[in-house]
Parts: sequence; structure tokens; C-alpha cells
Amino acid sequence: MSASGPPPDGSSWAHGRTRGRVLASGESPKAADGLVGRGEELGRVLALLEVARGGTAGALVVEGEAGIGKTTLLGAAEELAGGFVCLWARGVESEAALGHAALLELLTPVRERLADLPAAQAEALAAALGWGPAGAPGDRYLVAAATLSLLAAAAERAPVLVLVDDLHWVDRESAAALLFAARRLRRDAVAFLFAVRSGSGSAVPLEGLPVLALAGLAPAQAAGLLPGRLAEGVAARLVERTRGNPLALSEVAGRLTPAQRVGAAPLPDPLPVGARLELVYEPLLAGLSAPAWRAVLLCAAGPEGTAAALVGALRQEGVDAGAALDEAEERGILVRDHGSVAFWHPLLRAAAWRLATPAQRRAAHRALAGALPGEAARTARTWHLAEAAGGPDDALAGELVAVAEEDRTRRGFAAASAAVERAALLTTDPGLAAERLAAAVGDAFLAGDVERTRALAARVLDGPAGRAARAQVLFTLGVLEQYAGSVPRAAELLAAAAELADGPAGLGAGRAVGNTRFRLNDLAGVGQVADRLAAAADLGDPGQRALASFAAGSS
Repeated sequence: MSASGPPPDGSSWAHGRTRGRVLASGESPKAADGLVGRGEELGRVLALLEVARGGTAGALVVEGEAGIGKTTLLGAAEELAGGFVCLWARGVESEAALGHAALLELLTPVRERLADLPAAQAEALAAALGWGPAGAPGDRYLVAAATLSLLAAAAERAPVLVLVDDLHWVDRESAAALLFAARRLRRDAVAFLFAVRSGSGSAVPLEGLPVLALAGLAPAQAAGLLPGRLAEGVAARLVERTRGNPLALSEVAGRLTPAQRVGAAPLPDPLPVGARLELVYEPLLAGLSAPAWRAVLLCAAGPEGTAAALVGALRQEGVDAGAALDEAEERGILVRDHGSVAFWHPLLRAAAWRLATPAQRRAAHRALAGALPGEAARTARTWHLAEAAGGPDDALAGELVAVAEEDRTRRGFAAASAAVERAALLTTDPGLAAERLAAAVGDAFLAGDVERTRALAARVLDGPAGRAARAQVLFTLGVLEQYAGSVPRAAELLAAAAELADGPAGLGAGRAVGNTRFRLNDLAGVGQVADRLAAAADLGDPGQRALASFAAGSS
């Protein structure tokens, strides 16, 4: 297996292939091409696999900066997992808003065990992943429980190795379900390996899971990685200035001039390290012909995997798709395997997208939207059209609202929030746009994304929102404050919401105000709220009459 990690189409990652041995610390392992100086780390991985082989579940989070070798270590783990069923998923930055996308990729190879799950779990998971009707409730707990049950069922036949690369880009719903399973599986032959970039922050918290932090290579270890012949002092300076980052070492060393390689000329200053590591790919991308650059940009705009839409888009533009992809592959940018197209390394994708102009990005999305076939691709096509939009588009905004409505039952509230927020940006009517943005606030709250909830709410309250939208957002913020902030502040927000809201919404906000007054031991305030609810309630409505009676009895 190459350092680029597993092929994205799943054609050859159903099972581990070879059984490895425990390597001594400092020994150069041979489990994967290009993996050097990771004997101690592979020892941790092998220990995890042995425990799982013995019937006990375990997990390990592999953490490190971009280019440090996380993907390569996960690939080596697959090579060492003899007899395991290996299930892969990789986070993609542009797909982070597509709920359950990674979970679909990972669980599809064991879909046949769905019948072994409790009916409620099976229905929820099938609805979330598009395996069944979309009408089933998108219950996050049931989806997570079904993920756990499905992995446990698969492990009854053979031990299972779950490998998730770029967890920081995995959609929130998939990450939550997988981490739920990793924390709770016990007497099951399942091992989890999660790779996450340092400082990026996962979609969900990683507390409680053991972490394997990948450090840079030492000079002696890096010697086996550096290409060609370098003067000893140059190699030492490269290791020092890259802090031993394997990707930076190999990429930068390969681009040194002859004078720099022998120490006759200074090394480039600054080197592309840390947050600027992607810059190493810019000269490679800039040298592509126009057709090859178009192919690379289309690949960057869409999910890695099947080449059908990419090739279709190129052909519609009159581009020789085969020649364009050949050039990109020969230059080490794209990799083709069994009908799939992927970047050699995720950083190449980031670099390509950053180099593209806004107009080029929109054109790429528009081309992919036109090449996606059938009703099954409706959601992806709508998103591509939204990204391609150069200004407001009410029809497209309506389609995104429909996507959001489906997301709430199939993909989750985080995906719904992203869709309805984008719909708000495309809406011409300011009032309707504010209402849609308020809906995005509510979906973000239900997804458990506190930071996003507050950020979106601020946009609504700072804009031309009407009374209903402002009341909805204030109510959401008030409820949020009750659980993750200040109860006095919650009381203020909920009271403001009650002042603005009408009908049942106003009564609901008033009831919430009463709850906060009770928590603050403000009995007089509870009585005042009860009086207001009694005066505002429509006693002909059984629900409102019951609410007023309950409030009166609580005062």
C-alpha cells in the first residue's frame, strides 16, 4: 500500500491481507511503503489489534499535524490486520455538511447484517443512510445505537477494524455515531483507529479515548525518507526546520536545486511547514495544462470516488478526459483505480481549491451539477448549483429548503442547518431570508453545535428580521443558556422572546420563562408568568388551557 492510503472506491479494502510482527522501537517497519521510524507507533497499533482479535473492543486516536504520517499509519494497520474485516471512511472538507456521508461509506460493506438489528435501530439507520424510506425519524441516538449494533454483528463472523481518516472533516452525525460505538463496545472483536489533524478540532469531542500523538522523525529516521543524495548538514537542517514532518521532508527535498542539495546555496526561506504545508503543491499544480487543471479542479469540487460525473463534465466541455486525467496522474496529483479518481494526498485537494479563482470554483460546481445523473443525485446536484450561484436565486433556495426538510429525517440537523442557511443567502426577500436563517439556528441547536448556534443567531438579530424570526432565535438562545450558560441570562432572552412571539409560540416562551424563574427561586416571578399565561391563553384550545392550568398550579 502506498502512502496515499486506501483506494476510495472500497474495491480492495474489505479484508486485511498480511499478519505483521511487533517491531522494536526505532526499527524501520516494512508494513507500508514509505513508513519509516514508526516502530513504537506500530507496536501500539498491533497491541490494539491483538486485543480485538481476542474479543475485546478498543480504540486509538492518531493525532498529528498535516503530513506527519497519519494516513500511512492507518494503511499500515490494515496491512497488519490479518483476518480482520477492514472498514474505511475518510472525511472530506467539502462534505462536512452532508450528514451521515462518512457513515454510509464505512458501513456499506456490512449492510447485509442490518437484518440482525432491532427493528427501531435498523429503520433509523436505513433512513439516515438512504437504505430505506426517508419518513423514519432521524433519531440521533437510534442511529448511533444501530452503528454500534451493526459493527458488533459484523464482528461475530470476523474481527473488525474501523479506520477513519481525517476525522476532523467527517460530518458531525457520522463522527458522533462512530465515537458513540467506540466508547461503548466492550466484549466485541472491534478495533477503532481514528486519524485527526492536530489543532483542527473534531466534529464531536474525543474525550475518553486514548491518543497516539505522532511526532516528527528524528534525523537518523528521516535519512531513509529523504529522496536522492543530500549533504549531511542539509538533511539535518531540513529535519530541524520541518520538525521532521515526513511529507514536508520528502516534498521539499525533492524540489531543491542541485546547489541547495549539496549545501552550496541556502535552503528556501521560509520552508512550507505547519499551516503552510499545502504551499509545497502549488508549483506542481500551476504547471498543469488547462485540460488537466480542469480535471483536477473538478475532482476538488466533488467527492472523491467514482469518475463518472467528472468524466461526464469534461466531455460536455469538449475536453479529452483520458488525456487530462493521464497528465494529472503522471504528475502525481491524481490517482485512478478501478473507476475511481482521488488525490494522491488530501493536501493536494486543499491546495488546488485554494489556487482556483472564485469564478473557477463556481464553474466547476456548475459543471458537476450538469453531469450528475438521476434523481438519486438530487441532493448533491442542488448543493453544487448552490455553490455555483453567483447571486440570489429564489427557486434554488426553495430546493435547498426541501433538501433541509429531508435532511432533518435522513441526514441529521447539522446537514439541515447548512442547507437552510445557504437557502437564506440565496433568498431575495429579507424577511423570508431571516426566517430561514432562524430555522438554521434551531437546526444547529438540535445538532448540538453551540458555537454555530450563537454565530447564526447573532446574524439574525443583527439583521432585518421580523418579530417571529427574532422571537424564534431568542427562544433558542434562551434554552441554550439554560443548559450551557447562565440561567439569569436565559430568563432575559426567554422573556424577550415571549414579548415578541404570538399564539402558541408566545405561550411556549412564557412557560420557559416560568421555568427559569422557578430555577432562580423567584416565586413572585413564577406567579406573574402564570397570570400572564392565563390571560393570553385561548381557553377553547385544550393544549393552551392545560398549559395555563399547569402554570397556575405551579405558582
